[in-house]
Amino acid sequence: MDLNERQRAAVETIDGRLVVTAGPGSGKTRVVVERILHLFRNGVHPNDVVATTFTTRAADELSERLERASGKRPRYVGTIHGFARYLLRRFPDSHPLGADFTILDTADVADLYAAARAENRIRLPLGKLRAKIDETLATGDPYALPAEDSPVGIEARALLLAYRKAKDRLRAEDFDGLIHRARVLLAENADVAATVTAEVCHLMVDEAQDLDPAQDACLELASRPDLAFPGVGGRSTCYVGDVLQSIYGWRAGDPTLFLARMAKATTVVHLDANYRSVPDIVELSNRIAAADVLRPEGYTLRAVRL
Repeated sequence: MDLNERQRAAVETIDGRLVVTAGPGSGKTRVVVERILHLFRNGVHPNDVVATTFTTRAADELSERLERASGKRPRYVGTIHGFARYLLRRFPDSHPLGADFTILDTADVADLYAAARAENRIRLPLGKLRAKIDETLATGDPYALPAEDSPVGIEARALLLAYRKAKDRLRAEDFDGLIHRARVLLAENADVAATVTAEVCHLMVDEAQDLDPAQDACLELASRPDLAFPGVGGRSTCYVGDVLQSIYGWRAGDPTLFLARMAKATTVVHLDANYRSVPDIVELSNRIAAADVLRPEGYTLRAVRL
C-alpha cells in the first residue's frame, strides 16, 4: 500500500469522527477503498460497515474493488437513496408504506403531479407550483408545506398535499421521499434506531460536500457520531469531500454541512497532493480557491509528479 503521509493518516484513523478534505487529483477514491480494507484488516466485521456515495456507478466500483481486494463487502455499499430504501425494506412494519412499496422515477413523479393538479382543479402552471414545492422541501423538513402567503403558495400547498395522498394511496415513494421516510423511521422508532446504530459502527460517506439537510440528518441518525471517540474504539464516521467541488446546490445540496462536520470532527485530514495536474494548473486553482468564501482555512493543493 503505497500512500503518502496524509493519505496514510486518513486510512489509519479508524475511530472517532474523521473528516477528509480531498482536493482534485488527490487520490480520494483510493483512500476510501484502503480505509475500509484497513478496517477489515483490523478485525472489523464487514456487517459493521456502511459506505455511501452519490452515484450507482461509483458505488459499484467501490464494491467491486473491495471484494476484489479482500473477498468482503460491507453491510451496505451504495447510494444514499439506496440506503434509505434498504432501511425501509428492512423494517416494513415501522412505516406506512409496508414491504412492497413502489419507487417512483422522474417520469412517474411528473405524471402523478399532473394527475393531482387535474383532479383538484388547480389552475396555476405546474412548473411554477413545483418550483415552489422544491423550495419548500429544500429545508429538509419531511412535513414542510408551502406557506399560504400568495396564490402560488396556496395552490402549491394544495398540490403537494394531493400528491402526498396519491403516493400513500399507491404505496409509492419518490427518491427524496425515501430519504424523508427513512429519517422519520429512525427518529420516531426507538427500537429501529437502536438496531441500526448498533450495526452501523463505521460509516463512510463519499462526496459528502453534496449532502442536503435531509440526507445529512438521516446519516446522523443511522450512525450516532456522538458515540465515536478516538481511543475508545469500535465506532467511527468518515466524511470525505471538497466544498469547492460541490455541484448539487440546485437540488438543495449544502456544502456548509460539510464544514459543520469539520468543526465537530475529532480528526481532520487534508489531502493536498494533486497527482493529476501540472504545477501551473494547480497554482491557478489555488488562486481561484483563495477567493471562495467556503474555502477551509489552510486549503491549498500542491502538484506532485509521479
